[in-house]
Amino acid sequence: MEDLGPILFGVAWKASVTAVVLLLVSKVGERLGPFMASIVMAFPMNAGPGYFFLAMTEEPQFMAAGALPSLAGTGAVFMFIPAYVHVASRWGGFVLPMLAGIASWSVGAWVIAQIDLTMPWAFVLTAGGAAIAVIFSRKFDFHSVPKFTRVPFRFMVLRAIVGGTIVALAATLANIVGPYIAGMAFAFPTTICATMWMMTRLFGATFAAATIQSARLTMINYITFCAVLYISAQHLTSMQAWTIAIIAPMFTSAGLALFGHRAKVRAAAKHRSDLAA
Repeated sequence: MEDLGPILFGVAWKASVTAVVLLLVSKVGERLGPFMASIVMAFPMNAGPGYFFLAMTEEPQFMAAGALPSLAGTGAVFMFIPAYVHVASRWGGFVLPMLAGIASWSVGAWVIAQIDLTMPWAFVLTAGGAAIAVIFSRKFDFHSVPKFTRVPFRFMVLRAIVGGTIVALAATLANIVGPYIAGMAFAFPTTICATMWMMTRLFGATFAAATIQSARLTMINYITFCAVLYISAQHLTSMQAWTIAIIAPMFTSAGLALFGHRAKVRAAAKHRSDLAA
């Protein structure tokens, strides 16, 4: 039992730190409509803190070895999206869509596990998953803000605790499970599931489905983080590589936010034009 003390303490403080990060960021994203919310959701809120903890103890080679399956795992996340969206659109709710999404993600993760990963393979798998997400997409209003925008604090805290605990466990046990499993654990759509649960409860299944489908584009944030981390970890220290990697998606987020704002303006102008016609 004494040996479990340091592990449990490590999980507790890492979960607390990650929970605070998730709590602060989610307060912003979920008030600006599905597309803007998806920008925040697709930011590396699991992998970012997770690799920060690893950077404190692990060598750059370990970071790079974990970043590669995290990048390839994006393909499985892309497979999660249409499964969730179609089930949610037909039957509503959260549990059934989530189970369908996880089943689809598991198929993608199994395929990834059969391949000797390289950077080109990781991008091929990601592109394949993205193609599936696009082919099986549905039409939504991606820019409307829900009528009820005040998020109860208990939902925010619970989502943060769930995400923080999983990240902390993966980071703390990384030495035991190895970089591949740790990397795939960070690639599991923890934040997406937690966000969908909260949004379904507050705003309805349609708003939640529109948010997750927006991630077809906004997942570029997560892809950028993993790719930059993999490359920079081969030339820099672990913490230097992480710092550069976490800064990079801030620029893609800014670009996506500008794109989303312009798209919202165009959609509003078209709506006014249709009303006047």
